[in-house]
Amino acid sequence: MSGTPAGERLGAGRCIASAAEPAATRTSAHELGTADGADVTGVLRTVPGAATVVCLIHPRQDFTRHVLVPELLMRGFAVWTQGTRSPNNDLSLLHEQAVLDMAAGSSLAATEIGRWLAERHPVGRTSS
Repeated sequence: MSGTPAGERLGAGRCIASAAEPAATRTSAHELGTADGADVTGVLRTVPGAATVVCLIHPRQDFTRHVLVPELLMRGFAVWTQGTRSPNNDLSLLHEQAVLDMAAGSSLAATEIGRWLAERHPVGRTSS
């Protein structure tokens, strides 16, 4: 029976190391209420010029540090990562509730990126 080679940790190579987020990334954490009164959390990351939000949501896993987050930010997308009310628990996962959780996050992401864009790209304002 062979052990782990010296200097290599158990499970090494299972996870892909992600790139660093762009320096201009703005990160905000949010606690949300769903339509049926449950609480969920998520993280919105935006970069200058982002006009589209990519939502990364999984019913049973935390996608906050997902490897795609920095890749999407580097390509000019905002990224919303969110969990559901039943992380890591298949026994209590109801897909109908997960859809309500996702709807709360999607609504916030659209509102926040819309506000962020309006601050930076005002429409209809005239200078005096």
